[in-house]
Amino acid sequence: MDSPTDLRLKAYRLIAYSAVGFSVTAAVALCLTLPLIFTYVENTKTQLHRESLYCKNSVQDMWSEINNDVANTFQHLCESLGGSDVLTSGMYGGTCSSFSTNPISK
Repeated sequence: MDSPTDLRLKAYRLIAYSAVGFSVTAAVALCLTLPLIFTYVENTKTQLHRESLYCKNSVQDMWSEINNDVANTFQHLCESLGGSDVLTSGMYGGTCSSFSTNPISK
């Protein structure tokens, strides 16, 4: 029969081997998953940057279209009124000829 000291040594060896096994498993898992996480974060960052640039450009395009439409509408109104100052004197304080470009940008 084994003595109590031998039983203790066997138990400690089992615990030590288990701890080393878990540590090695954790280190291998870290070596495998850390590069994957880094790649995922970098790809997400790149995609987010690309989408934000697309959104910014889309907003700029929409604003330029809106400004062009407002300027064209305003110019059309001035031309249809025969260059009358009725439309411009109260709202913008100018004449139709002074608003050949966008009246809102002033």
